[in-house]
Amino acid sequence: MPQAYQKCAISFGLVHIPIALYTSAASSGISFNQLHKDDLGRIRHKKVCSVCGDEVTADEIAKGFEYSKGNYIVIEDSELEKLKTENDKAFNILQFADISDIEHRYVEKSYYAVPLPGGEKAFELLRLAMRSMNKAAVALAVLGSKEALACLMAFDYGIIASILYFGDELKPMPVSYRIPDASDSELELAKTLISSMQKDFDISEFQDEFSSRVTGLIEEKAHGKKPKQAKQAKKQESVVDLVDALRLSIDAKKPAQKKKRKDAG
Repeated sequence: MPQAYQKCAISFGLVHIPIALYTSAASSGISFNQLHKDDLGRIRHKKVCSVCGDEVTADEIAKGFEYSKGNYIVIEDSELEKLKTENDKAFNILQFADISDIEHRYVEKSYYAVPLPGGEKAFELLRLAMRSMNKAAVALAVLGSKEALACLMAFDYGIIASILYFGDELKPMPVSYRIPDASDSELELAKTLISSMQKDFDISEFQDEFSSRVTGLIEEKAHGKKPKQAKQAKKQESVVDLVDALRLSIDAKKPAQKKKRKDAG
């Protein structure tokens, strides 16, 4: 049984639904260790006290806030817990909004929300209602030692609780750029190219191919073989004119589509 990240609740009106949060994703890929080039010794990062110079272990470390230069207030986890009210331990829904209003740039990380025993019926009613109305719930909760702005979204498989950045944490567009005019004919060409590449999205079709090549490199070097260089795709000539580039891209798609229809027949 996977370990829940946190047990809390969803609360709105007089409704209180106990839930558990589970991480929705985990990073993969190849991890490298840092080594000393001269003797391949592993590089260790030690936690050292700036006052006495001693190396310290995890149980010797406290949380502190620097309220003035070089002066700290130590805050214990138990003291933070005492500051939480029952309301803080739940996702308190403040409003419902159209899903299209929640931009992807707002999302910091996401969790699966799973109902705990006794909360299944209310949880399912909330999920069905939000799903049918295409709405998301905007809520506040305290997770760990920080208040979090959250968005609850309903899917066929359940509810995802996404932690959002607060408005003052978002950065504006770093640079501006000139927006040129586009003619109707150019726009239609762009739409045609997009339509020719459209298909149902299935995330399982996408694999981390570069990590596979890195794994191959590691195996080759481990067995004393000369690493192979990746096969390069045929270099395409760059087309400066946008309309020409769109037409050529559309034409390049046509043979593949004809072959698919032929194979299907």
